[in-house]
Amino acid sequence: MAIFHRGTEAIVLVGLLMLGGCVSSTQYSAVSEALKGSAELRRESVETCVSNNRSTPEQKDMMRKLMNLSPGSNVVRVGCERATAGLASGKLSYDDYRAIQFGQITPQIVRVFQNR
Repeated sequence: MAIFHRGTEAIVLVGLLMLGGCVSSTQYSAVSEALKGSAELRRESVETCVSNNRSTPEQKDMMRKLMNLSPGSNVVRVGCERATAGLASGKLSYDDYRAIQFGQITPQIVRVFQNR
């Protein structure tokens, strides 16, 4: 599952990278609320995520399988869109963010990436 972790971390942290290294619960909530209320910030977040993604082909293939996408799908863009939507909607919690930092995956992270 390590391949999934590295690809996911790059995607989930997209909005949080603007805040710098360590993100508090309050900062996480502020980013979530800002994304929730601004379509432009969500678009910018997705574009930043896509342009900063450095996933290997193996990581992209693992993400594609996890997200139930067809071969040839734009895995990075779809992953960034789902992660941004999960952050904006509150479906990805601060605890999910912390889990990813420690190399763990939660059931909620899987649900977000599977668009459920």
